Amino acid sequence: MKNLRLLFVVFLVAWIILLSGCTRNVKPEFTSYPLLYCGWLDLKESDYKKVGYKSRAEWKIIIERINIYFLQKYIADYCSTFKVVGATSKTGKPPANSYCIKFNVIEFDPAGTSMTVGVKIIDNDTGKVVSSFISRPSGIQSFASTVFMGRMSHLCMGIAEDISNNIYKK
Repeated sequence: MKNLRLLFVVFLVAWIILLSGCTRNVKPEFTSYPLLYCGWLDLKESDYKKVGYKSRAEWKIIIERINIYFLQKYIADYCSTFKVVGATSKTGKPPANSYCIKFNVIEFDPAGTSMTVGVKIIDNDTGKVVSSFISRPSGIQSFASTVFMGRMSHLCMGIAEDISNNIYKK
């Protein structure tokens, strides 16, 4: 019976430390809401020829996949103490009581080897910009062996990591 009580106490202390560690690492300016809304990374449907797609419709589907399956997923992975929801199109609206992550594509290499993105994290209720920075995710070392979607996945992962570095204390 003593071993069971000791095990329970150890488990309880470990649980409290784990929970306090998760919330303690968030910068104070990101403690108002538990929700991050991932806006839309607009890679411009009109650029379909530049990136090697035959039609605007085909490129639009790829843009949706990049946003929903790469960017939103990686932000959820890197910012795991928040619930992450995302836009399903570039006209999506963030919910109340959330931080909204807005993207502004500054530079995009059509080969998917580099990208520069302006990122603003906004308190959706007040409209106040909580954090603003430029993300320049590093590319994969050997692009010759990596397909376009692999490159885009890697770039989105870099953006998510930069967002995480701005939300959490180091």
